Amino acid sequence: MREKRYRLEGFVIVTTWYGNRGWATLRIYTDEKGLKEIKKEPLQDYLSFGVQSVDYVYFDVYQSEIITENKKRITIEELEPVEVIEKGKYKLTEKEEKLLIENPNVVEIYY
Repeated sequence: MREKRYRLEGFVIVTTWYGNRGWATLRIYTDEKGLKEIKKEPLQDYLSFGVQSVDYVYFDVYQSEIITENKKRITIEELEPVEVIEKGKYKLTEKEEKLLIENPNVVEIYY
């Protein structure tokens, strides 16, 4: 049996209900169905914070193929992104961008 899995590495920029800008670094694990859903509507609130808007998303997409045969599992991972998902308007200031890079607290999500 063969199945494809995906790991999305990137970040989202949001506007809160108070008009403030926020961001989160994400690592999303998903299957082919989930990847299609994300590609169809990438500007979504992945953390369920209840934000006013998701303004920008950027994800590098890595693919793994999992092969299961004879009670053994082999995983083949792409070391380079197979594609990029980018949507919205990037509007971080230089100071905010520095904070995003310096504080890479990654939130893992299974989608």
